[in-house]
Amino acid sequence: MACAEVVSEPLLVAAIDFGTTFSGYAFQTRADFKEDPLRIHGFSWTTGSNAGLSLKTPTCVLFDPAQNFYSFGIEAEDKYTELAQEEDHANWYYFRRFKMNLYKSQEIPRDLMLEDDKGKLLPAMKVISESIKFMREHLMRTLSKKGQDVIRPTEINWVLTVPAIWSDAAKQFMREAAVKDGLDYVMTYTDDPQASYTSFCYSWLAKTGVPRFMDELHSAAKNLENKRQKSVNISKQSDKQNSNNNNSRHFC
Repeated sequence: MACAEVVSEPLLVAAIDFGTTFSGYAFQTRADFKEDPLRIHGFSWTTGSNAGLSLKTPTCVLFDPAQNFYSFGIEAEDKYTELAQEEDHANWYYFRRFKMNLYKSQEIPRDLMLEDDKGKLLPAMKVISESIKFMREHLMRTLSKKGQDVIRPTEINWVLTVPAIWSDAAKQFMREAAVKDGLDYVMTYTDDPQASYTSFCYSWLAKTGVPRFMDELHSAAKNLENKRQKSVNISKQSDKQNSNNNNSRHFC
């Protein structure tokens, strides 16, 4: 569940899920929402050296020996593995699961440093903002490939999710890292279904059509389950019929 200040009439809303272990993004145009609120787009990432696709990529980032951003996600993971196999990784900076460093710290100075895989240090603001920048630019390239490159970054509501249980200092740090790269605002969320919400949150939910969205999602799920059950019943009837036919031939 989440709430945030609403920016009026964007052409597209893009949400970045910057997770502890995996990250990804989703987006929806205003036209898609009006036609079908369930039409939400994402990106299927390759799983690197392993065959397959995933809606998220590992939250890891790689910087070269000059401390310049090199890659993020599975590409960073595969590149660092390749460097390590060649024993040429010592001067590179490889970070993973670094997001939790903000959760663990109650006081977060703006010059907070993060340790990489080998204990080398880089500014946390640099590591996080470069990661967010990668996700934003990747999404823009995805839009371009879909023929939606006419949408300018200023016509997009950029949203970054941050756990509600984080300290105010950690949330503010993420806001600054996000705004540094052009994101509009940060959404806080909680996984607790018993959590209470302010009247502002409920007002936002009502105004943005979330109740209708949930009703339609529920109906879609029921219809999908009915179709699945119907398919199972047909399959069982077919198996039973085949079994009866086999028995009849055997009897003859």
